[in-house]
Amino acid sequence: MTPENVNAQEKALEALVAASLRCPDKPPAITEEDIKRFVEQQVTLSAEDEAALAQSKPELMRRIRGVLNGSPERDKYCVSGSNTNHSAEVPMPRSLLDFAERKSLTVTQTRQLFGMRLEIIAHRGNSKGEDLEEFDWERFYRAVKPFLK
Repeated sequence: MTPENVNAQEKALEALVAASLRCPDKPPAITEEDIKRFVEQQVTLSAEDEAALAQSKPELMRRIRGVLNGSPERDKYCVSGSNTNHSAEVPMPRSLLDFAERKSLTVTQTRQLFGMRLEIIAHRGNSKGEDLEEFDWERFYRAVKPFLK
């Protein structure tokens, strides 16, 4: 796959994730055809890439369907602002854990702080390379402290 195709695919997935973080007014009407059109984009692949795609296609379609259709758990997160699933996908940076220990933050508060930062990153197209270890957690904490539980 060419770098341009990889970049386009990454941007499309980032847009899907960002869209899934927004609370919809009503459930979207996503059809199987919409999902197939996204998954079956016309690109030239090597035989190795074709085999890998064929093997991963069912799981990819299931995940895309989940993102597009939403879930009660994700909808609850949109309303409540708390979610414990972020840490399963992206490891929590050591710098945040050290900061949380210094400030005596609870596990829930630490997860919320981390989740808020991940949401901001997901909504920005230009922060892919951001190093969470070097992030200023102190300044961010002061800004969002009133919103933590």
